[in-house]
Amino acid sequence: MKKLFVLALALIMALGCASAFAEDPKKRERLLEAVRLFDEDKNSAALKLLEELKLDARTRDEIYAVGLFTALCQNDLGMSAAAIATYEDTAAKGAETSQLYSNLGILYGETDPEKAFSAYMKAIKLDPQNAMPHNNVAALMLRLGEYDGAAQAAANAVEINPNQHQAWTTLAIVTAIQKDEERSEKCVRKAVECGQDEAALRGAIAHYKNIAERDAAQEA
Repeated sequence: MKKLFVLALALIMALGCASAFAEDPKKRERLLEAVRLFDEDKNSAALKLLEELKLDARTRDEIYAVGLFTALCQNDLGMSAAAIATYEDTAAKGAETSQLYSNLGILYGETDPEKAFSAYMKAIKLDPQNAMPHNNVAALMLRLGEYDGAAQAAANAVEINPNQHQAWTTLAIVTAIQKDEERSEKCVRKAVECGQDEAALRGAIAHYKNIAERDAAQEA
């Protein structure tokens, strides 16, 4: 049990809410318990504790910790609309972070690309050295067929974190669409070196090339 609480504390610290309820040991313990339950996929039980803590959240770290883990639990339970509302409410209370807006952008990504892009831009503004929102912009632009924008965002991501296979994956796809086969193969190798499955990547390249060719034919 002690090891699990240490892991929960490490997660809180990594997500930028280290001082949440630091001056109230009982509430701090309940927060750690909620994080532990979330980490064990016991999201309903975690939400119950987080709802109680929400009433006592006063500082920026407390509001952020409760809001972030509430939204993560809601998302895991398939409550996307509730998770979006929680992220928005947390940000409105002044507990804004790059992580929060990056997560929010992902939730908006499937239904509202404009709001997703706006959230990613806020994430980048808050922390320009966070590679993930750059990568998320790249993935969004790729899905929308904005290949130049996707390439630039992915290049930004790998410049910050050269080991991010997601961004190398996007670059491999985009350069293949742009018929730069030599560069695409280099990006494939980098993506695989960083952990991407090669067969899945080559399947994705073929898929997006077909989409691009279809779209070009329709515009002709």
